[in-house]
Amino acid sequence: QASCKWLGTIGTPTYEDNCVSKDDLGLTVTRDDNGSIEITFDKVNKTVAIDIDKTDSFAIGSVTTLTWTVSDGKNTNSCKQTIEVIDSEKPVITCPAPISENTTSTTCDWTGDINCPEVKDNCSYTLTAVAKHAEDQTGSNLTVSDGKVRGTFKKGVTTITWTATDNAGNVSAPCEQTVTI
Repeated sequence: QASCKWLGTIGTPTYEDNCVSKDDLGLTVTRDDNGSIEITFDKVNKTVAIDIDKTDSFAIGSVTTLTWTVSDGKNTNSCKQTIEVIDSEKPVITCPAPISENTTSTTCDWTGDINCPEVKDNCSYTLTAVAKHAEDQTGSNLTVSDGKVRGTFKKGVTTITWTATDNAGNVSAPCEQTVTI
């Protein structure tokens, strides 16, 4: 599962002074969450950028305020910039292959482990599995543990509907897997 962090392109302020050249002005930035942040100056293009190799990422779901301060040695001015990181990416599920098993010799059912589907997302997620038997269409929640579901399945076809919900509440499209006994 992903780290649930983001670090991408962040706009930077423009600044100037009527007495001192831009190259001689001091520009600093701080974060209200105490994370590290470093900036680099491109004196040729007269731009400033966030150095992503030396800056902590921003947690998804967080709101961080950057305070930019410029000084010419005598006067200081600052502005605030808010960074809000929103996770709008839904998890994507790839269902496992259908399963076909024989009943045990003493009962008309099969008990075993079923591998969970592959889930891709940029954050952590919770996996849900609901099983419905074709005969009675009664749904029952299966318990997901250690990447598997252990269940007892009666003779016939049971459909497992898998969904994943990430920490931001984004829900995957469901996928269905059949278990034929």
